Amino acid sequence: MAWSGDFDFLRRLIAQGVVVGPVLEIGSLNHQGGDEGNAKVTCESAGLAWEGADMAAGPGVDRTFDVLDADAVGRIQERWQSILLFNLLEHVYDPIGALRNAVRLLAPGGAVVVSGPAIWDLHDYPGDFWRPMPGLYFEHARRERLEVVAGSATWMVNGRLVPYESLRDGEQFLCPSNRFHNAVYGPRKGPWVRVVDFAGQLLGRREYRFPFCGFGIALRAG
Repeated sequence: MAWSGDFDFLRRLIAQGVVVGPVLEIGSLNHQGGDEGNAKVTCESAGLAWEGADMAAGPGVDRTFDVLDADAVGRIQERWQSILLFNLLEHVYDPIGALRNAVRLLAPGGAVVVSGPAIWDLHDYPGDFWRPMPGLYFEHARRERLEVVAGSATWMVNGRLVPYESLRDGEQFLCPSNRFHNAVYGPRKGPWVRVVDFAGQLLGRREYRFPFCGFGIALRAG
């Protein structure tokens, strides 16, 4: 976990009472070091009890298990009011299985909070498999009879928390408007696209068309 937008998102959910203790963060191994290696400091500074879990032992890990191992998850007797999956699902081969197993560890009425990249560089630790999009979470909630916590669906774009509803058509902050996009990148604009991209490279922007962004959401069990 390495992006300040994740912590802004988490602090907002704590302030709203969506994230309460005790908290279990799955994927908590602090391989980066420092306060932003996991959510421990953010949670404990808000007075919430926090535990970390990962498939490997190390800094920030209180419990060792693989969230994809249904048998290992089934042997855990404790339950938590809040479970955090921050920048985890892109690194697991079966994100649906990970979500389903995380929900099994929730206390009644608890919430799983997910945050991860939507448009981001490859970061191969331990592998980089997916970029889960918002539709995955809404459909998973429908199929699994979970509640999407009202107002929790959030884009994290350019240091801002932006409600999902305001960007659902792919406009505004996530990419240029259709009018601008068609003018610059539309049919028969191949040479111009190369000029724009080259200008972006000269300005230090490896990709001119899309900013990096992430997405977060909270799913509540019944």
